[in-house]
Amino acid sequence: MRPASQRVEITAYVPQGHDLEIITERGLIEVRGLQGNLKARSADGNISFRGIAGLVDVETGAGMVEGQLDPAPMGSRQRIVTSTGNILLGIVDGLNARLAMASSGVFATEFSVEITPQPGQEPNKSATAVIGKPESDIEVASKRGEIRLLRRLEFRPA
Repeated sequence: MRPASQRVEITAYVPQGHDLEIITERGLIEVRGLQGNLKARSADGNISFRGIAGLVDVETGAGMVEGQLDPAPMGSRQRIVTSTGNILLGIVDGLNARLAMASSGVFATEFSVEITPQPGQEPNKSATAVIGKPESDIEVASKRGEIRLLRRLEFRPA
C-alpha cells in the first residue's frame, strides 16, 4: 500500500479516432484533446475534460466535474453526472443541444433555463436549457452539487 502523500500518474496518447474509457476508484481523471468518444468513471475523484471531438459520458461519486462541451452530432446523447459534487461546464452558443439538468443545489448559468421544483425528491429540482438548436441531448445531474453553465467562445485558429 502506498502512503497517502504519493500518487500514481499515467499519461496516455490515444490515436485519432479511437475511443477512451477510464475507470478509477479515486483520484483525478483529466482528458484533453481526445479525437474520439470519452467514457470516464470514478468512485470518488474529480473529472476534467476539454477538447473532446467525440461524445462525453462521465460519472463520479463525490467528485467534481469540470469540462468544455463542443457541438455533438445530431441525435447524439451525452451524460455528465456526479453524486454530490459540483459541475462546471464551458459551453459555446452553437452547442445545438437540449440540456436536461437535475440538482438539489444551485443552478448558475449564463443561458436561459427553465427550472421545475420537485418537492420531496432528491434531487429536488430539474431544469432544461436549449442552447442553439435542440439537435442532441445532454444529461447533467448532481444530487446536491451546484450546476454552473458558462458561455465560452468557440476556438478559431489564428
